[in-house]
Amino acid sequence: MKKITSDFRIGFGSFVGKTVRPHISTTTAMIPNPCSGDQNCTSPFSYQNVLNLTSDGSLFSELVEKQHISGNLDSPEGGLDAIMQVAVCGEQIGWRNVTRLLVFSTDAGFHFAGDGKRGGNVLPNDGKCHLENNMYMMSHYYDYPSVAHLVQKLSENNIQTIFAITEEFQPVYKVNTISISGC
Repeated sequence: MKKITSDFRIGFGSFVGKTVRPHISTTTAMIPNPCSGDQNCTSPFSYQNVLNLTSDGSLFSELVEKQHISGNLDSPEGGLDAIMQVAVCGEQIGWRNVTRLLVFSTDAGFHFAGDGKRGGNVLPNDGKCHLENNMYMMSHYYDYPSVAHLVQKLSENNIQTIFAITEEFQPVYKVNTISISGC
């Protein structure tokens, strides 16, 4: 980035999925460490804004390296919840009134509107910011957003999205990125 411009900010967040059954195991033993074997994982969460947008590239690198993975019971993840919060929580994320670029990276598919109902999340995603202490706090309350709703919020907030997806899941995202990146 420094080769392109000296005036940029970088930040990042992390996501897993809804923190209710059937998306995660709610057994007491699995909540602190949802991974199997001797793998040390963090408790499941929906979305966490780990680092507000900053010009401190060293801090970004340091925090990325310190991240621990988490786990859930199903393969799709809550990436659309995360993208929605990044799009609508401008003040908390630290967006400036300039070109906004969101790089979304994952190795899994995504849940979309309707999937949350399996866990009791029957209210449609309201498209509002629900970050408290950098955590998405209404994951257990609202359903996942629809692709159309997400496109609307990304467009309203002038955010361009780049999807960095592992090869296995590229077909899942290709169908929807046409809609999302067309905003």
